[in-house]
Amino acid sequence: MEPRSEEQRPRGDEREPDLHLVFEAMTELVAFHEIVLDGGGQPIDYRILGCNSAFSSVTGIARERAVGRLASEVYGTAPPYLDVYARVAASGEPTQFDTYFAPMDRHFRISVVSPRRGHFATVAQDTTALQHALHEASADRERLRVTLHSIGDGVIATDGRGRVTLVNAVAEMLTGWSAGEALGRPLSEVFRIVHEDTRRPVESPVERALREHAVVGLANHAALQARDGTERAVADCAAPIRDDGGSITGAVMVFRDQAVERRAQRLLQARLGLVEFAAAHSLAEVLRRTLDELGALTGSPIGFCHFVEADQRTLSLQAWSTRTIDEFCNAKGAGLHYPIDRAGVWVDCVRPRRPVVHNDYASLPHRSELPEGHAPVVRELVVPVMREDRVVAVLGVGNKATEYTPEDVEIVSYLADVCWELAARKRAEEVRDQLEVQLRQAQKLESIGRLAGGIAHDFNNLLTVILSCAHGLETAISSGQPADPVEVTEIRQAGERARDLTARLLAFARKQIASAIPLDLGAALGSVQALLRRVLGDDVELRVDVQTGLWPVLLDPGLFEQTLLNLAVNARDAMPDGGTLMIEVRNAVVEEPERSGDFPGDWVRLFVRDNGVGMSPEVQAHLFEPFFTTKELGRGTGLGLAMVHGIVTQAGGHLHVESAPGKGTTFEICLPRLRGKAVSNARAERATATRGGAGETILVVEDDAMVRRVIVRVLQGAGYRVREHSRPADALEHVREDPEPFHLLVTDVQMPGRSGPALATEVRRFVPGVRVLLISGHPGDALVEVAPGDGFLGKPFTADALLDRVRALLDG
Repeated sequence: MEPRSEEQRPRGDEREPDLHLVFEAMTELVAFHEIVLDGGGQPIDYRILGCNSAFSSVTGIARERAVGRLASEVYGTAPPYLDVYARVAASGEPTQFDTYFAPMDRHFRISVVSPRRGHFATVAQDTTALQHALHEASADRERLRVTLHSIGDGVIATDGRGRVTLVNAVAEMLTGWSAGEALGRPLSEVFRIVHEDTRRPVESPVERALREHAVVGLANHAALQARDGTERAVADCAAPIRDDGGSITGAVMVFRDQAVERRAQRLLQARLGLVEFAAAHSLAEVLRRTLDELGALTGSPIGFCHFVEADQRTLSLQAWSTRTIDEFCNAKGAGLHYPIDRAGVWVDCVRPRRPVVHNDYASLPHRSELPEGHAPVVRELVVPVMREDRVVAVLGVGNKATEYTPEDVEIVSYLADVCWELAARKRAEEVRDQLEVQLRQAQKLESIGRLAGGIAHDFNNLLTVILSCAHGLETAISSGQPADPVEVTEIRQAGERARDLTARLLAFARKQIASAIPLDLGAALGSVQALLRRVLGDDVELRVDVQTGLWPVLLDPGLFEQTLLNLAVNARDAMPDGGTLMIEVRNAVVEEPERSGDFPGDWVRLFVRDNGVGMSPEVQAHLFEPFFTTKELGRGTGLGLAMVHGIVTQAGGHLHVESAPGKGTTFEICLPRLRGKAVSNARAERATATRGGAGETILVVEDDAMVRRVIVRVLQGAGYRVREHSRPADALEHVREDPEPFHLLVTDVQMPGRSGPALATEVRRFVPGVRVLLISGHPGDALVEVAPGDGFLGKPFTADALLDRVRALLDG
């Protein structure tokens, strides 16, 4: 395009309409003014010479009303900003300022220029939206500042190079760096992380967030090393900061002090561990475990526990920690009692009833001399355990590498309380176990007391037979008459009945070892019927119905009799006015169980039915619980049916009960059928010819003269050579001095001065390999350990049983 010639350019008056259009189109408020001076030349007002449409529309002042008039007349007040406008009109220097126009509730930025002296023009830009935005931004910043400095977490931000750009108050406290000191420093200087256990440096989450471009968390077991070297457990996470384009410009990390949470977690874990441990260990082991746990939690190599007696003046030492005993302390006294007055400073907590910390033990003026073998004490922490406003125990730890803190006091106090609860429970369990044993025995004694009359009657009958027949034999022998074989048979049968009766009593009192054997319940029931009738009394009729061809079961006969006796006693008590007890035994094949608790298979069922008062469903729900009883005080222990349940369950069986108030009760016991042949007794029925001796020498040691004479007479009569002694010491001296060998030692188990097993051990030092037969009438001796190749024979025994056992041992 060719440039215009001078003649083609528009003149000023030609351009004026264009400028006017621009002037009117402007959104800013534009106005022209002249300064009005007084007689002394001082500005007193200014006159509006012109304005654009925006000025009129925004201010609401019509152009006709404003142009040519003074500002004070237009605005109705003193001319605003006169000093500013006059200065610009006089100097020609433009200026700019912000103002708030209250009538319109708007903000403006006013630019003032002077086109010629004494005149000025104003251009007002509406900045209300901008001011509001700035205000909101400022408020946001303030809110952010307040939030960052009031939250309980530490906050640190960095730039993209990992240099600190922000630190809140909590972060200052946790790290030990003030914001002024931390800003601009590498994060690794301000925020140092190590592993709690290994103390090795751990990468900070900010470094990982910048590297991985993702939100990351702190490693487990992380500890923050503060500026002063102290450490505290911390946790939480960091995230990268991105700009609008998605580029990472820095990172922000939020972290918190987790010392309290981790301590609470460790205490909870310790408590759960102690509770689980206590379930299967003794009181002493629980105390030791607690002290070991306290040592680990507080870093204390020494730990001790004392109980405080009810007089509040006496201590009883209960336990030391494992490290105390193994590494530090050889002092004696566990289980002994100490007066608190002479106990020293380690029980200073008893009288004030609060924890006591001695971080400088050597400086304590009232410390006492430690007993010989006691570990030197550097510092200690001791806490009392309170129950019902009384100190019941004292737990302490000692010799931590650093001073004990309030956190240590909290740890020891908490676990001390847990320890006492467990100790109290264990002590209660021990008392309960003792009472249970006593109650079980009381029940047996109660039942035996009821049987005493009948048992005495039976024994008197047996003794009558034995004594009368023995007298007859004695009379016949003294008069030279032949002995009556019938009398000999009667004596033997009466003795066997006495032996069986004694065995039943011992089984009932649980003084015999439970030995399950193939058992015919019908035969076993027949042997105990007389005993049952003694228990039931004359006003209760006993009926028995046993199926022929019963299958055998595997059960201890004594336990079976005890089961029947317990059920009979309960039935009798349920029939205070008399009644009938029916006992039935049947074989049963179960193919499809019809009720809960039944199982397919072959069973032997025992029914015990009474027509007594019966039981409610509530009573039946607790029937087999130990110590549950509906009888009045003194008439029962609540253990009988619990023992029945245990015996049946142990035998692989199960029970069912049917009862209702006023309709009697039926107990059904189901025992599994034992398949296979019964154990043969052929060895016990050897021919008499095989029991004899061939001149072997037997050493007999028995302190009871009558029993010793019987043994010697039987052995000599069978062809054996016998040496006899009444005391183990005499027998041992004989063995030492007499070189003549012997082939078998027959000795009682319990004798004055030395037991039978101990004698056998001494004898074998001089006669290696000699066989030993231990004999005893004490029921507990059935548990004596018998060496391989030796034997045991329980009293009473027959001559045949003795000869059989002797021959078997000699034959190997």
